[in-house]
Amino acid sequence: MPSSRKKPKPPNPPLKQERLNTVAAFLGGLRFSGRRSLRARKRETMAAWLKDVKSGLRLALIIVGTIVILGLLGRGLRLISVGGWGDLALGIGIVFAVSVFLLATVRWWAKWFFAACCLFTLRTILAGVLGRTISVPSIVAPRILFAEYACIFLAMALLSYRFVSAKPNWPDSVCLVGAVVALVYSLFSDEVAVQRMLVAVLLLGFGSAYHNFFSRLRRQSAGISKTR
Repeated sequence: MPSSRKKPKPPNPPLKQERLNTVAAFLGGLRFSGRRSLRARKRETMAAWLKDVKSGLRLALIIVGTIVILGLLGRGLRLISVGGWGDLALGIGIVFAVSVFLLATVRWWAKWFFAACCLFTLRTILAGVLGRTISVPSIVAPRILFAEYACIFLAMALLSYRFVSAKPNWPDSVCLVGAVVALVYSLFSDEVAVQRMLVAVLLLGFGSAYHNFFSRLRRQSAGISKTR
């Protein structure tokens, strides 16, 4: 009588077993690579977030530092103009210290001077259209006065445009610092005089003329040396 027991299945041939092992290893690799890519994405997201936070903090520190520096400069100029002998000495010391700091860091803020001139030009044009300043409290003034200020800021923007892509040399640095001092003195004084603001334009014009003159002289010297 034949036995009813099932015959055991023969073991997988070596080739089939090798294929199964390859598929298992491939699936395990997919799981591991998926986990690794997820961790990498998390690290990249965290790094991008930290970079944004650092950029925001750096921008905030720059804005606060700019306000503090300009406030100190305005305070020193105010002491010089209306203070006594003791205030005069303190004001000169403050203005000198701030000017030295501005001169040492001019390569970093020269391009932002152009941006500030453009911003003030737009603000002044808007104020001229409205007939009053857009600050608080608002000040009513003749439109011709706003037109004069807009022309002055526009001239300074045109004269400082090259600092967006070029580093200022030492005459440019001195003229830029002098222009900032003249502007702050004009804006922080009791009366915003156009004559004081024109000093900034003259200084920037002198720096631009110096740069153009020596650039043309260098080009002519280079052309002469090539022809020899």
